[in-house]
Amino acid sequence: VAMSKRFFIAACALFLIWVGWTALGKQSPLINPTSVEVVELLPPPPAADSLQAATELDTILRLQNSRSEADVIRVKAENHLTPAAFQTVLGSNFTAAKYPTVFELLEDAEQDARVFVNKGKKYFARPRPIEMDSRVQPAVDTGRERCYPSGHATRGAIWAAILSEIAPDEKRPLVVRGQEIGWDRVV
Repeated sequence: VAMSKRFFIAACALFLIWVGWTALGKQSPLINPTSVEVVELLPPPPAADSLQAATELDTILRLQNSRSEADVIRVKAENHLTPAAFQTVLGSNFTAAKYPTVFELLEDAEQDARVFVNKGKKYFARPRPIEMDSRVQPAVDTGRERCYPSGHATRGAIWAAILSEIAPDEKRPLVVRGQEIGWDRVV
């Protein structure tokens, strides 16, 4: 109950901020796409013929062979990722219908992040593991776009950070869940 009340108050505050932006004629994005040069902030991915790339592939193959049915179900549920992925922490009432302003904020943040992620994907042009080794058999269709930086991992981290501000008592499990979303792309 305390969580729901605090969540409602924070959602109302976020709504008022959004209304203020709208009234001023400001447009999202929350972050100006030219304010950050993502390719200068990210380290390059490992070279295809490097020991690090080989270690990453070994990790993917090991996880592929050890993933459980529960892992596959979770990964499939996250393939078309929405903020509802955090229901495991915030409860089944954490829905767009119940918290539309929070979901809108998270989706706006995702749209902003997508600009930077896509810029990094285009710049680094790292192929997905399935394109590099035929032994890789993903549990879901991962698409054919470049894989670095990971959009899922970015969304998981950003959404966990925002939700941690709204529900600070749940910060640790929210961060763990955000990290799990990113790791699940490896699984």
